[in-house]
Amino acid sequence: MNTTIKLDYKNETYILEYDKTSVKALENLGVDLMNILSKPVSNMDAMFQCAFLKNHPKISISKIDEILKSCKDKAGLLNALLQMVNEVMDIVTGEPDEEESKNVSWAVTTAKKPSVENSDSNKTNE
Repeated sequence: MNTTIKLDYKNETYILEYDKTSVKALENLGVDLMNILSKPVSNMDAMFQCAFLKNHPKISISKIDEILKSCKDKAGLLNALLQMVNEVMDIVTGEPDEEESKNVSWAVTTAKKPSVENSDSNKTNE
């Protein structure tokens, strides 16, 4: 699922949407995605701003702030933004389908550490 918000403001239509890049921007602004409500005002501003990045990257922050100020039902808007971010997080951390994963494998390995004694004895013999 890819939820978007269609927003009309002063006869202009904006499509708000998140992708991996806009979620990274959100994290880079200091938003703790696991604790959004710890700073509701700052996080709401950041989430709203980053939702414009995918489809409207050149819009000014002041215009975004103006639009947010005019929005009704900010609690509902915050919930929709959270849902959109969660969808991206599910895609990033979720399991790929079988076709996508059939050519990839990975394993954790442990490298053998070099012996300290061998390296010290080599130095004294030189």
